[in-house]
Amino acid sequence: MRNRTITLFEFGNENEKLINFSNHWATEIKSNLLLLHQTDRLIPSFTDSETKRGILEIEKKEAISKINEIINLNQYNIACEITEKNLVNYIESIQDSQICDWIIAKQKEKEDFESFFSKSTILKIIEETNSLLVALPENFNYEIPKTLYFATHPKFEINHKQVEQVLESLKNKVNKIVFFTHVENEENYFKIENHLKSLKDLYQKCNSEILIVKGDFSNSDFKNQIDFESSFLVVQKGPRNLFDLFFRKLYIDDLVKKATFPLIIIPK
Repeated sequence: MRNRTITLFEFGNENEKLINFSNHWATEIKSNLLLLHQTDRLIPSFTDSETKRGILEIEKKEAISKINEIINLNQYNIACEITEKNLVNYIESIQDSQICDWIIAKQKEKEDFESFFSKSTILKIIEETNSLLVALPENFNYEIPKTLYFATHPKFEINHKQVEQVLESLKNKVNKIVFFTHVENEENYFKIENHLKSLKDLYQKCNSEILIVKGDFSNSDFKNQIDFESSFLVVQKGPRNLFDLFFRKLYIDDLVKKATFPLIIIPK
């Protein structure tokens, strides 16, 4: 299955870093790159289609002009689209069963996860699409990861097809995957250890390791337990929504709300 990278962008100070990173990412996973922006210009509902198209074309030309100051779109064969549609609806409208979409989006530091951008875009992409989501924190070094930390638990089946898609796409950069689980005192440590060891054996060609994080996770400093200097945290969507992730014990919404960790979120 071939890849496609779709980067959601807003006009701001981080655009240059985000766009250059997206181009680097798309090159690495051998995909096309589409820069996607939802216009904040109010277009009255009674506006006829021709006028609406003209308004969007003007905004698209302005956006392309600004982006070309950062990177030559034609040189790198980068597409740019401005839409008045909800971004999730737009993404759904262009999805193709033969294409694996990677959606790159910025998290917003110190912003409620129920905010407009995060709730309406990041969360809904996870809930309503089968895309791979790359969620970048506010203060991110814009480097493709060398290590992936995959959160797993024996109670929940792993989407191996998507894990393999991630590993295959990033094979020239990622040199290690660490399968890890958080355990509490009452949990079956032996069962969890066997689960992790089986994953290590299954993915041994990817230089796999295992890690068991113990104790009261909610009161621990996650950054002190896992090195994210050149790593991404990988989590899998649960059966209902984002808040079912992370073994249903570690609340991923808190991690995203703090915009601390670079994340890859894979479909269930």
